[in-house]
Amino acid sequence: MIKKLATTILIFFSLISKGISDILPYNPVPVNVTDSLALVDLYNNTNGQGWSNNTNWLKGMVYTWRGVFLSKNGRVEYLELEVNNLAGSIPESIGNLSGLFELDLENNQLSGSIPSTIGNLSSLVNLVLDDNQLSGSIPATIGNIPRLATIYFDNNQLTGPLPSSLGNLTSLEILSVSSNQLSGSIPNSIGKLTSYSSFDISYNQFTSLPNLSYNSTNEYYGGYEGIYAKVDDNNLSFSSIIPNLAYL
Repeated sequence: MIKKLATTILIFFSLISKGISDILPYNPVPVNVTDSLALVDLYNNTNGQGWSNNTNWLKGMVYTWRGVFLSKNGRVEYLELEVNNLAGSIPESIGNLSGLFELDLENNQLSGSIPSTIGNLSSLVNLVLDDNQLSGSIPATIGNIPRLATIYFDNNQLTGPLPSSLGNLTSLEILSVSSNQLSGSIPNSIGKLTSYSSFDISYNQFTSLPNLSYNSTNEYYGGYEGIYAKVDDNNLSFSSIIPNLAYL
């Protein structure tokens, strides 16, 4: 509920700033060819015929495909295929959707790694891939997405450390990677980000935290001053937690 509310708020303010008429669920303008080919790759890679709802995919005009929302210039800006029985891997060509604002593929059966081409999604604000079976490391290229504000990777099988390139995401408000197999030290560059409202690394194998006191504000989240930080069920020592959370 909190995740959906936060994402909805971000989308609302984006729509206000862009003009709601710029993004329509049914838009008769021709779709960008590169975008349409990337969508076809996604359909074929994730057993599109077995999706719970594949209305009009590969049949009707792209603007009628379930979960695809186009801008008035024919770029895919929203791809919302959550809880839709996608099974398979995310294709490399997903990175060709460079006009994408939100990618929501949560609660499916996606496997394999997150492609490094995700870093090509230069307009992306919301990246929602939780509740799948994704494995491998989080690609360092994720740090190339300047507007990225929310990352939800919870409940997958991701391994390795958090990439230090996450520290490039100066607009990042929510980082949620709980219930994976992530490990190692969290880079200090991540701790220095100042836009956080939520930081959830619980149920992993992290061994140390960055100093999150950079994020302390005069606002309250869930009754605590500063950000909402959840770090339980890791390999953290008491001495590594207290100094880094003391000023939140």
